Amino acid sequence: MQYIDIHHHIIHGVDDGPSDFEQTQKMLQRAHENGVAVIAATSHSMPGLQRFPMDEYLDHLKMAQEWIDGQGLGIRLCTGSEIFYTRDTVRMLQEGRVLTLNNTQTVLVEFNPSDEFKPIRDAVRHIGNAGYTVIVAHAERYEGTQDFDHLMELQQDYGAYIQINAGTIISPGGFLRKRWLRKLIDKGCCDIVATDAHNVTSRPCRMKHCYETLEAGWGRELAERLCYTTPAKLLELIP
Repeated sequence: MQYIDIHHHIIHGVDDGPSDFEQTQKMLQRAHENGVAVIAATSHSMPGLQRFPMDEYLDHLKMAQEWIDGQGLGIRLCTGSEIFYTRDTVRMLQEGRVLTLNNTQTVLVEFNPSDEFKPIRDAVRHIGNAGYTVIVAHAERYEGTQDFDHLMELQQDYGAYIQINAGTIISPGGFLRKRWLRKLIDKGCCDIVATDAHNVTSRPCRMKHCYETLEAGWGRELAERLCYTTPAKLLELIP
């Protein structure tokens, strides 16, 4: 089984991911060992607050893809960014100063952990009204997305997709968080899982373990949908 990791900080020297190319190489090797076939290279972007280093990002992405091809790892890198929502987000997306995922109309968006539901909903609506599809990054982190009704509203009324980190699937925490996670998946409030990998130590790629956990708990069909089919469609890799 191969996987698509739609949230991965693999590009060195542009955010809090790998600090140098050697670290990127180690992360790519780890992804390969985990069966990852496609990585969306989602470096952090803060529209209007911090300039996104576009030239450096693209140069380093090219360097990484060339290394992959030379090593025969069989991984495809796609452009992207993890966008911290600000009022300048839509304008800078339209100006091409912030990256969508694989040059599609899909964007990966994050918020402050303390954000209530209303600002998250308003942001998703604002971006959606501009013609983009929103993936809410690591939705388990926000105060405003703990309620399943809120998550379903984002999905059903605003066309958003909900991404949960692989580490949360593998180790959700104590009894209450485990129960919350099970209900989240049972209710269909998780559309995508991704690693949000930053390194090979404290925040590594654990896609294979995540898939196995999902398959054991919910079956192969759901595991494949969360780890491959849905992200492939959003990246426009399959119809």
